[in-house]
Amino acid sequence: MAKAAALAVTTGSAFSQGDHPRWIDLVFLGRQTMGKKSLEIEILKLFKSQIEIHLTQLATLEDGAQLRVRLHTIKGAAHGVGAIEVGQLAAKAEKELMTNGTVQPGAIDRLRQALQETANFITDLLED
Repeated sequence: MAKAAALAVTTGSAFSQGDHPRWIDLVFLGRQTMGKKSLEIEILKLFKSQIEIHLTQLATLEDGAQLRVRLHTIKGAAHGVGAIEVGQLAAKAEKELMTNGTVQPGAIDRLRQALQETANFITDLLED
């Protein structure tokens, strides 16, 4: 978690320098946990386990109502931990579903990819 602590000090935005998105805004997470690193670690582990559930369920949803609930759940959880990109993708897909009754082609694939990248980011942070 030393890497995460160092990253939290060096960035105040949801994006790192360069082209790679910052999958978790560690400054935001630090504020939410009042700087308690053990709580940050626990939240990151919990969110990563939720990501695995979301990925499985996104692959097996059978109707729009289930998808809307899943998207809403992902949106809320992502925004709560500072996973800005994931939260925005879920919010956009949820809005499209509610407005049009369908989601743009590729939107769920982009969300799945962002979820996987976020899980990988969390794994990398917690390896230290």
